[in-house]
Amino acid sequence: GISFFRIIQKKGLQFKNAIIFFFIGIVVNIISAYVNQGQAPMVTFLSFGTTYFFILFYFLLHDLQPSRKFMENIIIIFAILYSLFYIYQVLAYPNLIFNSNMLEDRGTIRLRIEGNGFLVLAYFLLLNRYFLNRRLINLLLAFGFFIILLVGGFRTLSFVAFLLSGLMFIKLVKYSIMNYAAVLVLLALFVVGLFQFRGTSRIINEMVSSSTEQKAEGSGYIRFEELHYYFNIYPQNKSYFIMGGGLPGSKGSYARSMETVQLGYGFYWADLGLIGFYIIIGAITLLGLLWYTIKAIYIKVPPDNLYISIYFIYLLIVSLTTMEIYRPGIFVVEAIGLYLIDVGVIEDKFSEK
Repeated sequence: GISFFRIIQKKGLQFKNAIIFFFIGIVVNIISAYVNQGQAPMVTFLSFGTTYFFILFYFLLHDLQPSRKFMENIIIIFAILYSLFYIYQVLAYPNLIFNSNMLEDRGTIRLRIEGNGFLVLAYFLLLNRYFLNRRLINLLLAFGFFIILLVGGFRTLSFVAFLLSGLMFIKLVKYSIMNYAAVLVLLALFVVGLFQFRGTSRIINEMVSSSTEQKAEGSGYIRFEELHYYFNIYPQNKSYFIMGGGLPGSKGSYARSMETVQLGYGFYWADLGLIGFYIIIGAITLLGLLWYTIKAIYIKVPPDNLYISIYFIYLLIVSLTTMEIYRPGIFVVEAIGLYLIDVGVIEDKFSEK
């Protein structure tokens, strides 16, 4: 917070206005929670503070000004630590080591440990490096991170990351028969390798099976029922569609009523991704979030920074059906990504002079 006031007038903060708009939306949502739900403003404020306020890390980074190389190394180190902790928790199953929900599903043990954002960002970073410098170590590490993502059993995240890898390849690799043939051979070997191992093969088959079953359910699929509830039953007045209903917090009556809906009917607003964010957190906050996300996607960056734009495309796509873009822990990763875009743009301008 202090860093925000220290560097607010500093030039080069491409995402300053979007983040300020995002926080205006949070203030409006705190008011909505009080007016519509009777939830104390401090309770809502503290609920936001444990996750959403970490986007302010963007201003702290601009205040401290760490180098791009240092921050990219931090991303990779955190991704390695996340992978090790993840493997340790899977091996320790059913004993719970970290604060996370765990279940056996889709041929694997599904769990959520904060830090997944670093894993995916590091994956795109290392793939970006490989496409530019062809160092095999970068490719091997990227594949390792992708396998950890796949082992988690989250089909949307894995599928979108895989597709966007192809987009990065097209943008970074100069077209030639040799270049494309070499990468396609490596890709084929990787895919074949996945199906040679019983664990990853079973996970992929279970993912496909799960998607087929949900498609067969049609309108009975729970997300359709959740959508109906949160758009037709939950809103008490039209202000919900602008201010949001309010982020539940603590153990008050509002939080208990939301918990009753979740436990009794299985309706979780976060399952609706950005739509759920809109109806609970509000249109203003959503516009701020989309403002800096879309700007990060379309802003012109040097080739070695392309991975950040690809990462924000990934967040936007997967968050149509998941809470990935506002999941606990993700705002720190987003702040780092936005800061690195600023640094990359500034370095690119200086290199042109």
